[in-house]
Amino acid sequence: MVAFEGDFQDPGPDPAASLAASADASTGSGGPQRAAPHSKGRTEKWGRGRSVIVADDEDIVRHLIQEVLQHDGFRVLPTENEDVTLALLACEDLPIGALIADYHLGRHSGLWLARRALEQQPDLRIVLMSGDLTVRSRVKSADLPAIRNVLIKPFGVRTLRRTLREALGDED
Repeated sequence: MVAFEGDFQDPGPDPAASLAASADASTGSGGPQRAAPHSKGRTEKWGRGRSVIVADDEDIVRHLIQEVLQHDGFRVLPTENEDVTLALLACEDLPIGALIADYHLGRHSGLWLARRALEQQPDLRIVLMSGDLTVRSRVKSADLPAIRNVLIKPFGVRTLRRTLREALGDED
């Protein structure tokens, strides 16, 4: 099982703080809106309803990332394999802002998935995840500018948020 590193336990009312102890928590994003950790007093959620696909074959990883991103105001579409991911990306009326995908998702590599995803949505921003430290060098040598970063598992909430902000080109 993949676990998030120590920075997962953010102080404050963020529901992510309780995820490590309660992996079966509800995935709803209800409740009052709070300022995101990097928002300097803003009360809107920085995701602003943008859609993000989270593709990982591990239920707990998908669930944890979904919980954090929904809290931040994203519409999260969780998938467990590359076929479902590509089917979602093929929907013309469903613009996706970013794809966060496990490098070892299924039958193919994350690079294969990234290339297919970009054929369907050329403006897509991609973040890959892996516990394999060599993935960064493989991604770099592939020269796919849409892949904005590789998250090395385990990673924490702050790392996830910072990486997604950078991938989407958002200001802090």
